[in-house]
Amino acid sequence: MWQPRADRHVAVETFLARDIRHPARTIALDVTNEFDSKVRWCEIQIVHDARGRVKQWPRVAIKIDRTSVSDYEAAAMMRGRDGLLIASVKGQLEAIDPASGSARPILPADVKAEGVSRSPDGRIATFWTNEAGRSRLFAVGVDGRDRRELATGLSVTWNPSIDTWSSDSGFLATEVTLGGVARILIVDVATGAARPVTPPNLVAHNPLWSPDDHWIAFTPQTTTGRGLSVIRTDGTQMHDVAGDLHGLDVSGPDTWSPDGEWIYFNAGTTAVSHVFRASITRRISQQLTADALRAYATASSPDGSRIAFVVDAPYGFDLWIANSDGREPHRILAAAGLGGWSADGEYILVRWKPPDDALGGLGTVKPDGTDLKILIPFDPSCRQGWEETCELGFGWGQARP
Repeated sequence: MWQPRADRHVAVETFLARDIRHPARTIALDVTNEFDSKVRWCEIQIVHDARGRVKQWPRVAIKIDRTSVSDYEAAAMMRGRDGLLIASVKGQLEAIDPASGSARPILPADVKAEGVSRSPDGRIATFWTNEAGRSRLFAVGVDGRDRRELATGLSVTWNPSIDTWSSDSGFLATEVTLGGVARILIVDVATGAARPVTPPNLVAHNPLWSPDDHWIAFTPQTTTGRGLSVIRTDGTQMHDVAGDLHGLDVSGPDTWSPDGEWIYFNAGTTAVSHVFRASITRRISQQLTADALRAYATASSPDGSRIAFVVDAPYGFDLWIANSDGREPHRILAAAGLGGWSADGEYILVRWKPPDDALGGLGTVKPDGTDLKILIPFDPSCRQGWEETCELGFGWGQARP
C-alpha cells in the first residue's frame, strides 16, 4: 500500500463519485493528497477483479458501502468541480483547460458547432448545427467520443437561447420553434428522446432548470408583454412568479439561487433595465440595482452569496458584483460581458472587449476583479461589434445569462 513521504504534508479530502451507468448512485471517496494544497484534479475508476474484490487507483483510499460497484469516476474532475470549458471557436468545438489555457479540438474542423453547453458533471457537451435550413442537436463526450444526435423524432428549429442542464446531468432544456411556435423542449441526453413541456398555444423563451430538477423557469410572451413563469417538468402547474413589474418586460430567467427560493433576471423597456430577483414562494420580485444603472444579465454565485451582472457603458458593458440582495454593488472589470460563474465560485467567465483589439477574449477573472486570464483571444476579425466574438457558444457546467 502506498505511504506518503514523511517530509510531505498529507491531507485527506472527501469527494463524491458517481456511477457512470447509474448516475443516481454515489459513494464517498477519501482522497489522500501528499501536497500542501487542495486536490485540483482526480479521475478514479473502480473495478472488480476476477474474485469480486475491488481494485483501486493507487494513492486513493475509498470507503465503499454495500452498493454494488461498477465503473465510477470522480464528480470533481479538474480544478475542484469546475472541469473543462467547452467552446465553439469560429465553429470548431474545443475543450479548454482553464488552469493551463491549453485547448484541444473535440470534433473535426468541418463541423460548425453553435449553441454549446456542457453537463454539470463535466462529461458531455451538446451543440447545434444549422445546415440547409435544418437544425440538429448533438451530444458528444468531452473527449470527443460517442457523438450522437438527439431529438431526432421532432422537426424543430433552434432558437439561439442558452441551453441549460438538469443538475443530475441527465436532461437538457432548450428553446426551439415547433409547429411555428417558440416552445421549451426537454431532451433526455441518454436516450435522445425529446418532448415539449410548454403548451402549444404559448410562446415560451429562455428555459432554466430549478436546483431540484422539478421545475423549468421560462419567459412567456403574450400580447401584454414578457413575464416570468415556472412549470413542472411534466407540463403541469404553470404559474407566474414575478408579480407586478409595472410594465417592464422580462428578458429571461438568468440563474436560480442554489436554495431554490430566488430566480434572478433583468427586466426593462427601451429606456431602462434593472436586475431583479423573484421569490418562488411569495411570487413577488425585488429590484436589486439602482435606478441610475442600466443593468442586465445577472448570475448567482454557486453558494448564493453574491451576484454578478453587467451595466451599460459607452463602449459596451462593465462587469459588476454585489451581495445576493443587491447590497454593496461595485464594478470589478471594465469592458466585460458576463459568462457565468465557475462551479467552485472562485472565477467568473467573461467576454472582455477593451479598446485595444489585440487584448480581448473569452477568459476568467476572480470576483474581486484580479487575475484576468484570456483563454480564447478575439482577433480583430471577430470584433466588429459587441456581439461579434470568435466563439459561437460555450459551456462550463453552470447556468449563465
